[in-house]
Amino acid sequence: MAREMGGQETDAGGVFEALANPAQRELLFALADANPVDDETLDPAELLTSDGEVDIPERTQIGLYHVHLPKLDEFGFIRWDRENGQICTGDGWNDVAPVLDVIRENEERFPEGVL
Repeated sequence: MAREMGGQETDAGGVFEALANPAQRELLFALADANPVDDETLDPAELLTSDGEVDIPERTQIGLYHVHLPKLDEFGFIRWDRENGQICTGDGWNDVAPVLDVIRENEERFPEGVL
């Protein structure tokens, strides 16, 4: 069942489509791990690095900024400010966050390589 969230229609299909893509899934988990407060904005490239050093290959950056961020913004899971390159949780974040929690809590139950 779809419902209107922040001007976007969010349904289970959108959640699973975003989670099916490894780059989008990684970004959503990184955002959840960063645990942003309210409208705190974060640099998506920094979220994807473990040591705070932004050293993402150019091809990955192109995909991030031209495919994955626009898609997650379209779903409403994030809000992406294209001007300053920052993201924060979107109006649809509460639709995807519980699924991320369930996956994280049951990570050991998934076959190797699935996540």
